[in-house]
Amino acid sequence: VTSHTHMDLSRRLLICTTVCALCVGVDAGWQHDRRRGSGGDGLWVPKITYDQQCNPMDYGAVGDGKANDTAAVQKAMDACYKGSGEVVIPSDKAFLVGPLEVDSAKNCGLTLEEDSVLLLSNDRAKWPQGKDFLTLNSVVNYTISGTGTINGQGLVWWENRNDFRPKIVHAHGTRLLLEQVTIIDAPNHVLEMYTNYTEIRDVKIFNPPSTGTPQPSHNTDGVDVHGSPFYIHDCNITTGDDNVALHANDTLVEHCYFGTGHGASIGSLDGGWYKNITITNVVFHGTTTAVRIKTNNDAQPGLVTDVVYSNLALSDVAVGIDITQFYNNDKQANSQLFINGVTIRNVTGTSIQSAGEFVCQDTSPCRNIHLDTVILQPRNGTSPLAFTCAQAHGTASSVSPQSCLLP
Repeated sequence: VTSHTHMDLSRRLLICTTVCALCVGVDAGWQHDRRRGSGGDGLWVPKITYDQQCNPMDYGAVGDGKANDTAAVQKAMDACYKGSGEVVIPSDKAFLVGPLEVDSAKNCGLTLEEDSVLLLSNDRAKWPQGKDFLTLNSVVNYTISGTGTINGQGLVWWENRNDFRPKIVHAHGTRLLLEQVTIIDAPNHVLEMYTNYTEIRDVKIFNPPSTGTPQPSHNTDGVDVHGSPFYIHDCNITTGDDNVALHANDTLVEHCYFGTGHGASIGSLDGGWYKNITITNVVFHGTTTAVRIKTNNDAQPGLVTDVVYSNLALSDVAVGIDITQFYNNDKQANSQLFINGVTIRNVTGTSIQSAGEFVCQDTSPCRNIHLDTVILQPRNGTSPLAFTCAQAHGTASSVSPQSCLLP
């Protein structure tokens, strides 16, 4: 990592941290404490000593993975979240559950202990239409943590992809921390986050790819970011759609492994203003795309700017870079959403099928796209790679295959 890159990222994260400190009183002296009975301790969620702990077994749960324990888990949440409380999913227990909902909880948490499982019901006929698995409404300082597993039992849902399918977490609020948990076989999007001051760290998401397997998953985005600021780091996201889909300002994604999936995407966007988005130090293996910005062909007014993709390692990736203003339709239209200010640097790729494209519209040309040390190599025995460009302007230094960007 060059010193320039380090300084750039430090600036970006420092901005988020400083803003947070001014707004919510961050204590620089926080100590990491993973003892049971305390939670938080993230970049924006302070360490919290809970007033009480609630175990669903004390509210009538069976915990055998067969009996429906939805009511018991919901009762534990309702009781614990009247104050500052932690719902604990105990080790070696599996709770079969349907939709759960949390309203206006403050300084609360959900902890999945080692070898514990929250098992989503796969009884589609009994799942309430429009209800996601865990809905968080207006929560503040909320933590989901622990080394347990959320199993979405997605197969029956993927087989009925055109019907309603629940998301794992659908959250609205401020100052959230998700750490360590493992989420597998999600029916739909995994983490749909309309939350500000959010950190996701050391989370593992495993869903099958969307193609090339007998039981593909569909629309299983790993993390959909709709709040700001937002920090995703040290995660393994292997899935059937966008590994991350970013729709917000002041977002940093770093030190992650992305297996199958559709890459680190900004969008899709249909208008609006987006800035200060960085994806750095990420490994892509088997994804359909790595660098991806997608806007609709008839997008409303807006701007995508101050975007950095850096220090990326690609292997067996279908398309290295995909910047398109024709995501929803390949016809020229009067797009008013501009892409102006994207830096892609220190990117290496092996066994790449297609270098990619920079395809923009006559009405909204892409400008200030800067490629610096981007080296993409095809699979052995295949044709040389080439970029495709339309109405895309920028600079290139140490780029292979040759850049097609206009000055």
